[in-house]
Amino acid sequence: MDLLPALRPLAERLPTTPAWLGHGAAFSRIVTRRWERVGVVAPANPCLIAVLSGTKSVVRDGVDHRLTAPSLLLLAPDEAVTVVNEPDPASGLYLAVAVEFGPDTLRRIATRRLAAPARGADDLRVRPDRAVVEALVHALDGLTAPDGLSESVLEARVVELLTALVEAGHGRRLFARTLGDVAARVRSVLAVDPAAPATAATVAAALHMSVATLHRRLRAQKTGFQALRDAVRLDLATDRLAAGAPVKDVAAACGFASAGRFAAWFRSRTGRVPSAVRRPAA
Repeated sequence: MDLLPALRPLAERLPTTPAWLGHGAAFSRIVTRRWERVGVVAPANPCLIAVLSGTKSVVRDGVDHRLTAPSLLLLAPDEAVTVVNEPDPASGLYLAVAVEFGPDTLRRIATRRLAAPARGADDLRVRPDRAVVEALVHALDGLTAPDGLSESVLEARVVELLTALVEAGHGRRLFARTLGDVAARVRSVLAVDPAAPATAATVAAALHMSVATLHRRLRAQKTGFQALRDAVRLDLATDRLAAGAPVKDVAAACGFASAGRFAAWFRSRTGRVPSAVRRPAA
């Protein structure tokens, strides 16, 4: 089913700020007429995006997934990716619809995911089969109806859309991670680029929460931002040293200006010098 003619008129009636239906889902329109680097995002809830004009570039684990309109993609909860929106060269417009599914609705259909076929959990793309597209059109049509529909009816349409995604094999991405594990989400954001000068403020922004909330939720998990940042860099450093990478290259990958500073930091955390961990080159 062709996404473009069915969804575009509905998309143009959506707000650009997310409109939540209770705890069921949030719908929004993404529009720009210039190249836009959104940066690192890690949605707390699974997010379905329909690209209707232009191209969305999603970089995950160093791989650039380019989705040109018309395309559907599904971001898993807590999945840290770098996003760029590019307008269509002919029209000069980038247009997309985003649907973020809330935890209450996810819990309502959680038992259905086990009986459904499963696609690979790493597959960002959603095949625009008839059931998925019709359910998305049905939900957007109800949301943008001039007379309005009751919230319970709209939430039923969200459940219809989620069910179509599960039955199309995307349940593993919808339920890929535990929503409340903020420490895992922080590690996921930091792991996108361990060399970047990340701060609690930049990571909190990527996770759509305040810095105070981030620190409070990490304390509840008996950890902290700096401990997680060190853990991500230590994992990277240990893996690369064990693979025989030069110390200066590992230092740069972890965000240190010099091998000496990296060595001092590494020893303070592990009690060992990097050369003791590094596998000799063959």
